[in-house]
Parts: sequence; C-alpha cells; structure tokens
Amino acid sequence: MKQQILLSLLIVILCAGCGSNKFLVGKKHYQQGEYFKAIENIREVYTKLKSKEEKAEAVYMLGKSYKALGEYNKASPWFKNATRYKFAADNLYVDFAEVQKAAGKLDESAEVYGKILENDSKSKQARFGLKGIEATKNWVENPSLYQVEKMSRLNSNGHERSISILANRSLMISSSRDGTTGKTINPVDGQGYADLFTADYDPAYQKWSFPKLLDESDLNTEADENHVHVSVDGNKLVLAKTNVESGKNHQLFYSLKNGDQWGSLQAVSFTKDGFDYPQASWSEDGRWLYFSSNRTGGNGGFDIWKAQMNEPGSFDEPINLGTQINTKGDELYPVERRSGILYFSSNYHMGAGAQDIFRARKERGCWQITNMGMPVNSHADDFGIQFLGNKEKGFFISNRKGSRKLDVYSFFLPPKLFMCFGKVFNEETDSVIQNVNIRVAGTDGSIHKLVTSNGEFQVELLPDNEYTLIAYKKGFLNAQSKISTKGLNEAQEFQVEFKQTPTDNPIRLEQIYYETGKWELLTSSKKSLDELVNILQINPNIQIEVSAHTDEVGAEAFNLELSQKRANEVVRYLIEKGISAKRLIAKGYGEKKPFIVNAKVAKNIEFLEREAMLSPKFISSLDEAQQEIAKSLNRRTEFEVIGD
Repeated sequence: MKQQILLSLLIVILCAGCGSNKFLVGKKHYQQGEYFKAIENIREVYTKLKSKEEKAEAVYMLGKSYKALGEYNKASPWFKNATRYKFAADNLYVDFAEVQKAAGKLDESAEVYGKILENDSKSKQARFGLKGIEATKNWVENPSLYQVEKMSRLNSNGHERSISILANRSLMISSSRDGTTGKTINPVDGQGYADLFTADYDPAYQKWSFPKLLDESDLNTEADENHVHVSVDGNKLVLAKTNVESGKNHQLFYSLKNGDQWGSLQAVSFTKDGFDYPQASWSEDGRWLYFSSNRTGGNGGFDIWKAQMNEPGSFDEPINLGTQINTKGDELYPVERRSGILYFSSNYHMGAGAQDIFRARKERGCWQITNMGMPVNSHADDFGIQFLGNKEKGFFISNRKGSRKLDVYSFFLPPKLFMCFGKVFNEETDSVIQNVNIRVAGTDGSIHKLVTSNGEFQVELLPDNEYTLIAYKKGFLNAQSKISTKGLNEAQEFQVEFKQTPTDNPIRLEQIYYETGKWELLTSSKKSLDELVNILQINPNIQIEVSAHTDEVGAEAFNLELSQKRANEVVRYLIEKGISAKRLIAKGYGEKKPFIVNAKVAKNIEFLEREAMLSPKFISSLDEAQQEIAKSLNRRTEFEVIGD
C-alpha cells in the first residue's frame, strides 16, 4: 500500500515538473517570437500551473501570442484573464482594448480605454484609441462605395500571404497551401513555408483558375517565399524569403525576366544586414524599390523605405519615407500607383481594426493620408492591396470574419458613380460657345481633356478626389471651377456652368471706386481687384493693359494725370498680390476714350443701345438722371488682353 502511495506522489511530482518544464519551453518560444510553438506548449500546461504568478504570466503570453498571429477573438479572453490576475505589463490594457476592437467589440474596447483614462487622464494611447473607435463607427454607418468579395477559388486552408497582378492579368500568389515545395512548419504561425502559385482568368467563363504551383525551381525552394511583387511592365520581380534555419527574418531578392522565364534570384545587397525585410514592391516606373523593414534609422516597429535601382544589382542608399508616413507602430505592404500615390498598411494610423489600408498622396510637399474606410478595411487585418492597371479594382489580403486564414479578397468601384455635366456660355451675350477645350485635373493625378459639343460636355469623376476644371479657347479668358467628391458615399451629378469673357474688347472692372479727384483705392474696390488677380492666375500666359478713364468734368490735363495715377495704383495692387510686373501695363486715358456700350450694359440699361459711344455730345442729349448714369460709365477702370 505504501509503495502505491509513494508511486502516486512520484507521478504527481514528475507531472508537475513536466508542466513547469513545458511552461519554460513555451516561454522561450514566446521570447523568440515563435508564437505558434509558445501557444502549443503554454496551453498544454496552463491548467497544471500552481503559482498565481506563473498563471498570470501564462495568460498574458497567450494573449500576446494570439494577437501577434492576428487571432483577436482568441486573444481577448486571455488578456481579460491577465487583467483579473493584475499582471504587471506596461501596455496590458492597451493590448486588451486593441484586440477587443480588432474582434469587432467596439463598445467593450471603449470601456477598456475608459478604465485606462480613469488611472491616467492624460493617456495619449487611450484618447487616440477612443477617437479611432468613433471614426470606426462612422465608417460602419457610412461605408465607402467599394464592393468587396471573398475569392473562394483563390483561397485555401493555408495563408495567402500576398498577391501580385502580372502584366498579362494573371496572378502570382504567395501561399502556404498544400503542395508547397518545403515541408518545414514555421514555428511563428504553425503554417508550412509558402511557395509561389499562379492563377489565370478565363474570360469565357468569367472566373479565375485554381492556383497551381509555379514551375520554376529557382523561385520556389524549401525556404519561405513570403511575399512577391512583379513590376507593372512584367519584367522585374522582387521576393521576400526567409531562410530555413531561422524561419524568421526575411531578405529581399530580385529577378529579371529572360524571355518567358525568370532569371536567377539575386540578393538585394543592403538586405543582408540581418534586419527583417518582409515585403517589397516596384514603383510604377520600375526604378524604385519600396519596402518595409525594422532596420536602424526608423521610427519604431516596421517603417516604409525606398531605394533606387540604377542598374541590375546596384541600389542607392535606402531613404526612409519620414514621420508623416511612418509611426511608432508598423507600416507594411507599400505599393506605388499613379503619379506617386502610395498605398500601405498600418496598425498605428487611425484605423478600423488592426492593420488597415491607407492611401497617401503628396500635396505641396506634405503627405495627405486617407483611410480607405469600410468595406475595404475591416475590424481585423487588411493589407497588400494591388490594382488592375488604372482601374479602381483589384485584390487585397484579409483575415476578417468569414476568412479561414489569410484570404484573398477582390474589390471594385462600380462605374459612373459621379458625373459632371457642363455648359459654356459667352459672358457678354449669354450665347453658347462652340468647341471649347475642357481640362479636368484630379488630385489623384488623373487628367481628362475634352472638347464641348454644342457648348456641352460631361465627364465621369472618381470618389475621394478634388477636381479643377478649366475651360479655354482662343479669344476668351479661361474660366475655372472646382468639384470635390471627398466624403460622398452616394452617387451624385454635378452641374457646372462656365461663362467665358471674350478678349476682343476692353473688359470693364465693376465696383472700382476712388474719392473724387483722388487715386487711392477704396477698400470696397479690392474685392473686384481680387477677382482680377484670380483671372490672371487661371490665365497665366496673358499680358494686360490696365486703363483708367474719367468723365469730361474738370480740366483735361488734370483728368489725364489723375487717370494715370489710378491705373498705376491698380497695377501696384496686382503686383502686391503676386502678379508679375512683366504682365502688366498701366495707362491713363483721362476723358479721351468715352465708353462704348457693350451687350451686357445695353441689356441692363434701357436707354442705352449697344455700340453707342458715350461722348459729351451724346450725354448732353440725355435727361439729367441719365446723364449721371452715362458719366459714371465713363468713369471706369478696364483691362485689355494685349499679349498671349
């Protein structure tokens, strides 16, 4: 009997020791970033741990490991347990709030952030987190116009880590699905090492083929082919690979097309430094390599960098994209599109979940960063966006609700969502002007050039853009209008009416006032002159004569001198507003050039006919009230286009 009791005690002691050893093994895996192995070991022995301190540490490491793997629903209860154990970790409650949000539990996340503020009312992380939740609720209520679909034929029971669109519109996918070359299991995520697969589109059946293993041995190896990108012209490939031994840090390799085959992989020299380079892509023109890395010189976590390739194998020193793009968090999956517009993913810029996709464009030297909103983004991880040419359609990767692992999703923007309809008129006669050139420039770099038909035009606009429309035709001043589709979530039509002023006669400036006998501009005159500044800005090539005129009252010499001073004063004001003096001539005519009635004035003043000259003789034939009106028309400031 005593022997049985001793044997039982020995088994208990051995099991306890085994549990303690397993916990230490799991802890070592966690510290090495091998999260799958850490979870495997710690979960097996968690219930057997006797020490409260060990249990607290175990649940915290499980929460962090599941979070690192993007399994936010699983991470949430472990973090909750860690808070109950009051585990001492700097960002425990922030981690808990973040996984709650990434799991779609916005109110629960807000509650956790609120608890953080109760203890630290100045917590920037908590305040930023609450703003993010508010923004996310707005994105949920006001989704963008993009439509998203899960690509079942392209997905598998493994991770689809990246997707690249080839020049012939086939796809290259990095995937850990069944059938890969290597058999090693990655201790970081428990998946097999990825290989490259291809899929082709069948226009007859309007569907993609099931991906098949790329049959090029130099590209698919026993290592982990983690991320691939092919240049727009289809001639350059960049691949992020891990080595078999560590299964962790990635290095970049490139290959050039040789006929129908890819040439041998060559290492990107600066990625041999031992830091991690998990993704890279070629710029639209193929000259620059954009990549993510945790190399030294960054702002924290992974940053986005770029390096110019001068010739095969020769790269300039990498350039960090700066603090407007890069944050204390992770910025990943950079891809350039259309005139320097950059797309990337971040878990630090204000987003709807964990990793969100952002669009960045440079305006006046500064990056303007926009979250792509829902449904492109979700509460989970969304990254690796790729576009089909210049179309607002393509693919991205996500582990959102409904995904098996990391899955491929397609997106597209339904056509003809925003339409602009315009018409061009003659400012003086209100008649339609034929064959006017229209230029429509968007802040996304797009430019449309049109010609009116019967004075009319129409153009399709894209969401989240600002447009400048300019009407131009020889013999008329350019006219300009602006349209914004930013923040609009419903289809809309815009009506634009241009009124172009002919330049064959002097153009009267309305409401230019001076005190009697003086030349200083009154404040009320400056609004009209600001309109002239705008005209000169949108007509950058014209040279004008600014002329001032008086009525016949007073001495002729005095009127001539006064009008010259008034013209000089107008030109001085225009120069102060940034108009080049070379484009301006000031001329005072005194009473020498009586006003000739134009169509616009004749339409508004009954007793005046078009082409009538308001000479002293003509004015004397009018009654007293009419004479005052006629004299006021002679007292005028005009401009005339004298060069283009």
